[in-house]
Amino acid sequence: MTVTATADLTQVRRRLEALVDPYRDRLEAASLYGVETLRRPGAKAHDWLVGLRNGPRYVAFYLMPIYADPTLLESVSPALRKHLTGKACFHFYTVDDALLEELAGLVARSFGREGLQVDPRAHAARRRMRDTTPRTDDPASRDALTVGGA
Repeated sequence: MTVTATADLTQVRRRLEALVDPYRDRLEAASLYGVETLRRPGAKAHDWLVGLRNGPRYVAFYLMPIYADPTLLESVSPALRKHLTGKACFHFYTVDDALLEELAGLVARSFGREGLQVDPRAHAARRRMRDTTPRTDDPASRDALTVGGA
């Protein structure tokens, strides 16, 4: 499935948020300079791992482990690298399944280096639960970086 309408950034954001769902139970939500972040519990404000921010026509996805270890980007395809706008920030105007699958792999490798490996069975159970939970489009009623009320 490809999301093509730039006006539908809500769906782009939801799909990017879903990439970090497997790690939420071990991280805490925070915010820094308008970027909603996830960090280790008790970490200082600038010591965060992943963040999301809505831009005017894109969603910014920050993945800080690639800033600390640029070798994580060695296997990134030209299609994903095209979205990299800095050392650790990707801008997404649209997303497709292949691109998200590659980004999910990059997130997994990045978080694996941080000691945050995921049990795939636990993640699949959370995904099934999230997919059956009613959603709201009102961002004020959702916690930072929460997908599907999970």
